[in-house]
Amino acid sequence: MSPIQPISNSNSPEQVVKPVGVEGQILTQKRSSLLSRSLIVAGVCFLAIFAFSWILYFILNNVLDLSADSAGTTIIILYAVAAVLIIVSFIMSMVVWAKINTVRIGTIITTIVFYSVAEGIGFGILFFAIGLSTEASEIMRDVMLLFLAGGLIFAITGIIGTMLSKKATIGLGKFILIATIAYIVIMLITFIVVIVAAAVGNGAILDALNSNAFLFLIFGFEGILFILYIAFDFSSIKKSEAFINSELSFRYSLIFGYKLLIDLIGLIWVLIRIFLATRR
Repeated sequence: MSPIQPISNSNSPEQVVKPVGVEGQILTQKRSSLLSRSLIVAGVCFLAIFAFSWILYFILNNVLDLSADSAGTTIIILYAVAAVLIIVSFIMSMVVWAKINTVRIGTIITTIVFYSVAEGIGFGILFFAIGLSTEASEIMRDVMLLFLAGGLIFAITGIIGTMLSKKATIGLGKFILIATIAYIVIMLITFIVVIVAAAVGNGAILDALNSNAFLFLIFGFEGILFILYIAFDFSSIKKSEAFINSELSFRYSLIFGYKLLIDLIGLIWVLIRIFLATRR
């Protein structure tokens, strides 16, 4: 009898395998290798986003001769491009996940590139806007510290995630699903209330929804969600069996790295929005 005993009859690469003996140690090493490669993908993409955002900031701030009007038009165009790329990458992500075992590697990489460019544009515009402030150096320093804080939270949460049991991971996944649905419902209700309040000219409601208290509540909810996503994704990767063959392992390294990248970028954006809200 083989010392590696499946405890699931699923043919999916995500089936759980119970490691025993030397082979069990090899499986553990392969799981760790999958997580390491996923982190490398996320790290390289994050550094590329950061570098691209600074290049864009340099171009906007030093190369282009932007007046107040032309700067606004340029930023709107960049935002539109970023929005299109985000939408396209989201649609492509769903296709990739639906056909992860057969989709072309190039499609996965293109999805990651589209998302990375969109986020690079977002951060580049943020840096440009900060540069126009009279307290540019101070704000920029604080934003860089937020990048560092986001990285530390990501690392600590990830370590905790790798320690979760299978049962805890399943329970966390269910909780995240419920919390995400609740968040979407809250945002839809908020959107409808804003439209109705604006139509009837109810400034009190608009002011309440734009207050720091409400914004901090929403941002806090988003931050907790991203932290839970990070823990869940780390745990899922650590327990994944997507190393059955080298091609499959490479595919999952890319897509898992992409998920970790989204988690990290999302968390950093939440921290930045909270920081900017405190300075209003």
